[in-house]
Amino acid sequence: MPKTVKWTPMADASFDDNIEYLRREWSAKEVSNFVKQTMETIKIISAFPAGFVQDEAFGFRKAKINKIVSMIYLEKENHIELLYFWNNRKNPKPTF
Repeated sequence: MPKTVKWTPMADASFDDNIEYLRREWSAKEVSNFVKQTMETIKIISAFPAGFVQDEAFGFRKAKINKIVSMIYLEKENHIELLYFWNNRKNPKPTF
């Protein structure tokens, strides 16, 4: 059975930041595509939470939404907690 997905305030804010960037620099089509890709990735995470690479030091998992953005999340006993939307072009890797 799929797990419930909960968004942290940081996940909300970083998702909104990505949407605003796409609105400023690209088009409504890219915004729509990003939202669809995100929702599809959330469905996969909900059904198969251990299906993505886990950071051994911190325990979070990273699911690639597209070549530019990844979703950072934690698998909890009863739910999935979305932590952050990470721009893959940033360096260093996320460590939270």
